[in-house]
Amino acid sequence: MAAVTSVAMGAKVIEKHFTLDKNLPGPDHKASSTPKEFAELVQNVRRVELMLGSPRKACQPEERQMAEVSRKSLVLARAMHAGEKLTADDLCLIRPGTGIPANFIPQVEGLCVKTDLNALHQLRWNDLEGL
Repeated sequence: MAAVTSVAMGAKVIEKHFTLDKNLPGPDHKASSTPKEFAELVQNVRRVELMLGSPRKACQPEERQMAEVSRKSLVLARAMHAGEKLTADDLCLIRPGTGIPANFIPQVEGLCVKTDLNALHQLRWNDLEGL
């Protein structure tokens, strides 16, 4: 159990004594793992590694649909004419997240709209020039 817990706490190497028979003479055999115990240790370590997951945060395929519904996109707060430059005041955030993601406000500010667009138009990259 201590070896499995150490993996959960970040251990990358485990030292474990191994024996084919705990009744053999010598000081290490009684505390060593049999093949069956060692296999269980490996299985439990692999389970803990899976439970810990990856430190890299990424949208999983099964989360994609929910992300599109729950995340927000950049939307025009007012109607704009072709060539007008976008400011933060021209933008609002509205669901669904199928347009330009909300975290791209800094990259969008200062760009111009290519065509006349209505208020509440969900922005797409091809709506903008000056990229």
